[in-house]
Amino acid sequence: MKQKYLYYTVPLLGTIFCLWYIFTASCDGIYSDYVRLVNSYLPNVFNPGLFFVPDILTRIPVNYLARIINVTFFDYNIMFDRVLGVLALGLSGAAITAYCVRKKLSFGWFLVLMAVLFSLNKWEMLNNGSGFAHFLSFALFYWHYEVFDRVWSGSDRVSDRICLIVIPFMTTLLVAGPYCAIYSVTVLLSCIMLFFHQRRKQGFWSVIYGLCALIPFLLYLWSNRYAVEDHAAPATVSLLTQLMDTPGFFIRFFVKSFSSMIIEGERAEEIFRTNGAPGDCILCAGTVVYLVLSSL
Repeated sequence: MKQKYLYYTVPLLGTIFCLWYIFTASCDGIYSDYVRLVNSYLPNVFNPGLFFVPDILTRIPVNYLARIINVTFFDYNIMFDRVLGVLALGLSGAAITAYCVRKKLSFGWFLVLMAVLFSLNKWEMLNNGSGFAHFLSFALFYWHYEVFDRVWSGSDRVSDRICLIVIPFMTTLLVAGPYCAIYSVTVLLSCIMLFFHQRRKQGFWSVIYGLCALIPFLLYLWSNRYAVEDHAAPATVSLLTQLMDTPGFFIRFFVKSFSSMIIEGERAEEIFRTNGAPGDCILCAGTVVYLVLSSL
């Protein structure tokens, strides 16, 4: 029991560390895509016309509640949303810790896992207040997977079965937004495997769990049909034409997506100034090889 408390102390310390970080590294100011969100919703967060729209599920409904609380009690303080993001990251740590405790993972490897989770490679999302819903989504994903693993191993309780019915609706319809796709597919495949793994004992329940993941996902797809995409600069040429004109662009785009893990973004911009220079292509190819080798 004492060891269990020791494990849960680590995500608590990680949460405190990230709270210290956001208060030290940021101020109450908006930037990035958060500006667009503020311009769209801040004039009147209580306006039902902005909420009850056909594509409501694509707009992550939990954000509306957060905005109302923020405006009502904190005069719309960006730090409020950042704190929510850190707390949601802490919930992810708690869900992962529960799994590690149950599987009796060694404390050393557990520390490594927590160090990765609470590392500052998430600095942009931590400092961008709009990222809290994404952190909360992953916390719910991890919680769902942990409960599902208990059911898979046969150590589930009645409350676990209820959770597997409720969590997908709560996650997909209220929190996950576009992140729900891979989550729903993963849960559906897991339910199929559970059906064949424990057909006699869990066959009926695995079908129920699968339907509870499928139904909210279908509702999200239905809502997404009515979404109006807002593109700052719509493409005017085909993908093949773009590839022929700027062969290095796609490789550069891939490499720069991982720039914060290898070099800083400004350095990546300096290196990749042009789209098709031979030197850029060689450097891009070398970086791709490095990424592939480092992932092995």
